[in-house]
Amino acid sequence: MTKRLMGCSCFFMGHVKFYIAAMMLIGLTVIAKNTQAAWYEDHQGKDLIVHYVHLTGYGGDNDVNRQNLLLDYQGCVDVHKAFGNPYNPLPSSGIPSIVEAFDMEIYYSSNRVLIVSHSTANLIDFDACALVSHSKRKLELNSVIGSCKIDLNTQKAIGACDEKAQERAPDSTLAKIAPAKIPPIDLNKLPPHMRAKVAAQIDQFNKLPGGPAGRGALLPAGHKTIKNYPCTIYRANALKTEVCIAHPKSSFPIPASLMNGGIPGLLLEVHSPALTLQAQEVKMEMPVAKSIFAIPSGIKVTIVRVPREE
Repeated sequence: MTKRLMGCSCFFMGHVKFYIAAMMLIGLTVIAKNTQAAWYEDHQGKDLIVHYVHLTGYGGDNDVNRQNLLLDYQGCVDVHKAFGNPYNPLPSSGIPSIVEAFDMEIYYSSNRVLIVSHSTANLIDFDACALVSHSKRKLELNSVIGSCKIDLNTQKAIGACDEKAQERAPDSTLAKIAPAKIPPIDLNKLPPHMRAKVAAQIDQFNKLPGGPAGRGALLPAGHKTIKNYPCTIYRANALKTEVCIAHPKSSFPIPASLMNGGIPGLLLEVHSPALTLQAQEVKMEMPVAKSIFAIPSGIKVTIVRVPREE
């Protein structure tokens, strides 16, 4: 038997929806921080001034994910009982309150944005009906020269990972690198039984009015206050996605994180079918060492030069 992520008879389809929505917002994989210290605590200094936002949340519909996790466990137990095999009980605390936990730190400087993310997904190991968790830790550094994605689990980085080029990148809102359309999905790389469903979903999305840019366009839809910071709600109705972006007073123009859809400002909240995040802490004008934007030692780097969009 194999391990599988919970949430599950339509786990993949749900994540295809998120893939489309997230990539329309320039895509991001986030990571759950748990008890780890904030990234800036290891990079204290006064070389740079940054704005800091710490968000936490969960993936998908957490109530549904919890129900499916319990169903998976019960199904595993039934099979083991039928064959007279031993199985593990659930912990005394029962099903985790959050099945897919997400944690994100965003550091905004005048010319770069660093996303520090950590995700933890709870699963059932069907070999023993054990509740286990898998974590992913990643960094993503973005500027107008491109994106450098760093996987701290595999110790590999790929993209525009030239540190000096990133450091010399001009100040920018990053709006120019917002995508005009979703990247193509290679159906041949999907399991055969899923290809028809995914193709139908993509076709349905492409038939929405407004063209690729219009389908993912984030339009103003109101205002709210999060952690004492007023923010503007931007909504992409076709994607069922909503973000809230703050525009506080700053000593430099605030760039857009890659989940802002090209809209400059601090990302304080995200709601989509596959991801919910809300700011827990905001720090303005925070001094840090320039090493905060450096690629960690021991990382194997593949540099891919990304042409700057005009």
